[in-house]
Amino acid sequence: MDFKGAFDNIAHPYLFAILESYGFISKFRQRLMRMYGNATFSIQVNGLISSPITIKCSVGQGCPLSMLLFTICLNPLLCMIDENLATVHSEPRKRTAVIAYEDDVTIILTSPKAIPIVQEELRCYEDASGAKLNIKKSKALALGSWDTSHTILGIPYHTKLRVLGIKVAKQSISQQSTVGGR
Repeated sequence: MDFKGAFDNIAHPYLFAILESYGFISKFRQRLMRMYGNATFSIQVNGLISSPITIKCSVGQGCPLSMLLFTICLNPLLCMIDENLATVHSEPRKRTAVIAYEDDVTIILTSPKAIPIVQEELRCYEDASGAKLNIKKSKALALGSWDTSHTILGIPYHTKLRVLGIKVAKQSISQQSTVGGR
């Protein structure tokens, strides 16, 4: 899953609530509030500068803290998905993997029963944070006997994709090479 303008859409009230819930000290939160709470920008067109426009969401991409702040804001989604998907599996060894790097989230589902859980958790996260899933940049890959009629958030299925730079592809057994064979 890829999030649209991930850094740009984090709502400030959500950011400050998450920082408080994680126990960041008041002094740190107040400094961030001063930095983000009063931020404005202006637009210059043909030499004319607009009145200041208040910025109500985003963590500045040029700010050295932005990656850490975005990660902290994304963590509740990852925890909710991981925790709630654990209830889908009756066998303890069957675990759903949730992997994130920057604004890209990879979820490995092993059962179609997990799809509504992911959809609900994502909806809650989007409502709370202001983040929005980018369906056009998100991809699904069906491995094994996964039935592609089970749509996942409207994300199109592909035959190959990259996860953290590693190529992953659906390949039939007849196309796989054997160990030691060519």
